Amino acid sequence: MMERTDEETGELVREWLQRYGVSIIVGLVLAVGAVGGYQWWQSAQLKQASEQSALLNQLGDAVEANQAQETQRIYAEMDQSAQTIGLAQLLMAKEAATNNDLARAKTFLGEAVNAKDPLVVDSARWQLANLEMRDGQYDAALSELQALKGSAYANQVALLEAVIYQQQGNLERAAEAYRSIQGDAAMLAQQLAAVEGELATATNPPTQ
Repeated sequence: MMERTDEETGELVREWLQRYGVSIIVGLVLAVGAVGGYQWWQSAQLKQASEQSALLNQLGDAVEANQAQETQRIYAEMDQSAQTIGLAQLLMAKEAATNNDLARAKTFLGEAVNAKDPLVVDSARWQLANLEMRDGQYDAALSELQALKGSAYANQVALLEAVIYQQQGNLERAAEAYRSIQGDAAMLAQQLAAVEGELATATNPPTQ
């Protein structure tokens, strides 16, 4: 076996470093930079989350105080891509509805329906259904309620559907919806009796 002298070994190392050393050093610099960049990104994310949460709290206080201009100012400062924006849109819809601006309330709720949080989405759909019913847009309200089947709002959905069908004059569907509800038995029995009474009268009108 041929042995290399220290001088030959040193020469091989120098050649190897000349050939590969720069790329290794660059790789190490990039690796260190990536770690540092990720830590900076984490820190920035935490800072942004903290700032958005603080703005959300301020927005909630302004909505409760019914300070319309202040709510709009705070909302304008919020990051539209932040996780909290869906909750902010629910709050803005509440402020608009409180001031009878149903069109603006529906706009905010329509945006909140696209939130990442499923609970925010369900809440937006539920409030939108109520506003649509309040505005006489019964088909639109029923469409939103259909999307809430199986959600945490399932029992309330059946009740609102019953009310909508009753207001539409669709007494058979109203009675069916009332029968499906689990809740205050006495209240539901009274409502169901009233609807069935209307239905019986409509089916068998009194003779002259």
